Amino acid sequence: MAATSHHSFADRVGSAPSSTSCGPARELEHRRSELTADSVVVFGNGAFQRLLLAFAQVAIFVSKAQTSVQMLTAKSFRYWCRAPSEYSYMSTAKWFHSGIPQRPDGSYSHCTRYERPRVLGSEPSFSEVPCQHWYYNLTADGYTAVEEWDLVCDRVWLLEIANAVFMCGSVVCVPIMGLASDRYGRRPVLYASVAVLYGSSVFQCFTTSLSTYVGLGFLLLASCSVLELTTSILLFESTPIVTREEFVALAVCVPTALAPVYRSAVGLFADQWRTMHLAVAAPSLLLIIVVYLTGESLDWLIACGKFEEAERAALWAAELNHEEPDHVKERLAAFTSGGPLGSGRLLRPGRPGFHALFSGPRRYVFFATFACWFTSYIGRFSLPFDQVGVQIGEFKWTGFVLNLLGMTSSYFITKGCGYFGPLVVSSLLCASAVAAQLILSVYHMLVLSVWALTVSFVFFNMTYVFLCIHTVEIFPTRMRSMGFAFSYMCGSLGAVTAALVQHMERMLPHSLKLLPRGLSSLAIACCYLGLFLVPTNVKEESTDGLKEAALGRKRSSSHISLSDDTERRRAAMRFGDDFAAPKGSERDAGVPRV
Repeated sequence: MAATSHHSFADRVGSAPSSTSCGPARELEHRRSELTADSVVVFGNGAFQRLLLAFAQVAIFVSKAQTSVQMLTAKSFRYWCRAPSEYSYMSTAKWFHSGIPQRPDGSYSHCTRYERPRVLGSEPSFSEVPCQHWYYNLTADGYTAVEEWDLVCDRVWLLEIANAVFMCGSVVCVPIMGLASDRYGRRPVLYASVAVLYGSSVFQCFTTSLSTYVGLGFLLLASCSVLELTTSILLFESTPIVTREEFVALAVCVPTALAPVYRSAVGLFADQWRTMHLAVAAPSLLLIIVVYLTGESLDWLIACGKFEEAERAALWAAELNHEEPDHVKERLAAFTSGGPLGSGRLLRPGRPGFHALFSGPRRYVFFATFACWFTSYIGRFSLPFDQVGVQIGEFKWTGFVLNLLGMTSSYFITKGCGYFGPLVVSSLLCASAVAAQLILSVYHMLVLSVWALTVSFVFFNMTYVFLCIHTVEIFPTRMRSMGFAFSYMCGSLGAVTAALVQHMERMLPHSLKLLPRGLSSLAIACCYLGLFLVPTNVKEESTDGLKEAALGRKRSSSHISLSDDTERRRAAMRFGDDFAAPKGSERDAGVPRV
């Protein structure tokens, strides 16, 4: 794990901006907010990092798979009224043709039946009455919770309430657990999340009450979201600086590509929703094993001044990486003593609250990041999959292949040229794909519209990968979980807003139906361009740059500029090389040669 001094937290969060600029100053802004010495200096790099990578991948995989089966959707299956008990002797086909009203367009009613069956070949002479129970012509997804509790017709509002409650799990619980992670540590939050995830997923499979099902789903999705964020943060804080972006990208890309395939494969064999939920919950057993083997974040322990616990965590990780304990203790003692800047006077910072996200020199970057999460989720969850249900089903496996290619590209793009430029480009591609889908739907080009919809889905997934890396990187260690959680909460609010966008499209006249999604497409482009152009505090960032350069630290590989090298040289001349990396290890420690 990487270690970090906590001089810079008070400087970055507590001070007011003195000047702002944009353009060239972005090179100073887009870097790591709490850059640390390379982990190889403290306890080595090897099996421990690979364990955390596997932990993050399994956690994100479980989160994606659980979300896909948990969010109830009104599928395009056929359903009609079930015959009352007095007509139970009639066959299904006979009841369908004699008891179900037929509309002028040839379709049959889903929500009403004749009070008494009509004689075949004659005109109906009885009034229509609402259905009490339904028959379902099940699709490939099998028997779901929609059929279990008849969430159709006049009961469809229960379906919408259930989806809203599920989303509230992320809105309500994730920020609270993010704050707890920054105050009490990553590991306690991981233990609690795994316990809640496994318990709620198992109990939900055997519930017979809709209210209990929804309540357990609330806890399940909340714990999935917390696990997804916390494991990404722990991985980021425990890997070498030069490979942090690659590790996080790999942790997100692999499960994002495989989870939809696993979900669909399970759906082919599981004809009951309970069986499907158990199959999706099975990978969570791995989390119980892996969470026991992981340690606390060394970055967070040192930032909080918990040096004894930091030593225990470093020795545990060093044992997995086959490092000598004495060497690890010496390295850790040399670092926690403060080096030439600290001289043993490392002060424990105060406990930041959510107010820290809205103050300090980086508040504009934080605002822009929150807006990007919000607009991205609006665009992603307002995609009209229900309008092209049958056609999108035919493109399902094509979409999986395109998604796999997109995730593979995201990883290698991050590895080759960083994340920030691709983040802006992919977001603009998202906005363009949504706009193209709107235009094609106007001209009723259904096949091309489905292709545009599939491509939009892939672009949104790619943007999610880059946005996760950006979000976990911009926040200091002592508020990283809180910042990431608040960003995720903004995304969840965007998903709820997407439901309102779809409702507006149904209510508006035909000439204005495209307006809501058109505005959301424009908002996506504006927010991500704003993230690129948002002003930052040059004076404050330059001061932090000198402090980090004196410790031999490295800025983000995506955003190194000529001024960075100049500041590093000046700092080396001023403070000397007592705390610099050993000769010949510049590449390992992530410090460019100067």
